[in-house]
Amino acid sequence: MSDVKCALLKPFGSTILKSELPDDLVKDFYNDLTKIRQDPQLVNQHKFGHKLAGNLYKELLISHDTMLKWKQKYFDTLIVHYATSHYKHKKVKQIIITSAWHNIQKSGDFNPCHTHTHFEDKFVSPDISTVGYIKLPQSMSEYKHTKPHHSVGGYIEFMEGTEDMFTNANYLLQPKLSDFYIFPASLRHAVYPFHANETDERISFSFNAKILFDEK
Repeated sequence: MSDVKCALLKPFGSTILKSELPDDLVKDFYNDLTKIRQDPQLVNQHKFGHKLAGNLYKELLISHDTMLKWKQKYFDTLIVHYATSHYKHKKVKQIIITSAWHNIQKSGDFNPCHTHTHFEDKFVSPDISTVGYIKLPQSMSEYKHTKPHHSVGGYIEFMEGTEDMFTNANYLLQPKLSDFYIFPASLRHAVYPFHANETDERISFSFNAKILFDEK
């Protein structure tokens, strides 16, 4: 995988890939969002919240050039690794980004339990979804998780199956700056609210992708 480092996590049946975003990528995505937010016309053109489940301050489409640059430079390598770790005897032919957007979460905002399989074109349902973190409020780094099995501020939780004595069905993660995750588009997940002052923001980005394999 050249110099791109990642780990494959299996908290339950589904596999989740974790990696750390390059500093240049984090900067590019933050600058892309800042440029959009500074222009009301661009904000209107990039609105995407009406297609998403979240109760967030804003959800705005990532600029095409920014997404294409880092797809070719970084994301494709990780997606191929993720796909071929499961389909070991197949070769990835093409990766199609079906949608890509910025998430701006303010104090009290949340994303209810949902998947990413059916909100887009019904004929091009994505195979994978992602999330990457480019800005976090200070209050999140100071939060101490002291209540097991309780939702906590700004965390993301993945859910699969039914939890019992011998089965883990929930995987709770505290976002860290530059963390990046790939997971099945069908995997249920939720983002919990954090509580801070009005100017604090938790900024992430997400994209969905379709993976096509070589049939040979």
